[in-house]
Amino acid sequence: MKKALFIGLLLQVSSVSAEAFPQDFTKDFTPQVYGAYSQWYKEGTVNYGYDFKRSCYCQDSGTVYRITVINNKVVSAFNVDTDVEVEDNYLASFKTIEMLFSELMQANNTAHIINSSFDYEYGYPKSVFIDMDPRMADEEISYTIEGMYPILF
Repeated sequence: MKKALFIGLLLQVSSVSAEAFPQDFTKDFTPQVYGAYSQWYKEGTVNYGYDFKRSCYCQDSGTVYRITVINNKVVSAFNVDTDVEVEDNYLASFKTIEMLFSELMQANNTAHIINSSFDYEYGYPKSVFIDMDPRMADEEISYTIEGMYPILF
């Protein structure tokens, strides 16, 4: 009897772990991100700067970078603390706000948890936390964007 109970419990536990995540934490996220993106798109800002800080289990976690975007392309980034400009070969690791929205939209379809807030005036993401898989450690990523300002020519 104990052996049958153990096998039954083992089968139940294994079937639970194979299921999709039991809670959908992102079900209310879609209208929020698409509404914010719509606002960002409506503003039509393609030349801007912003301060970006990534928090993850990665080399530059917690470092604030000042990013400059011209015609929707990252053209420069420098470390705010050291005032050192990022080398060109590392520049590709920084994203435009359009690219960050794209990541959010992709994560919205697959992530376990997404927490975010958006700027009231322009719609850009001010803070984002993404946990793709609750069964994995240290794959979470979060970032903040502060001080976004349009660049006028």
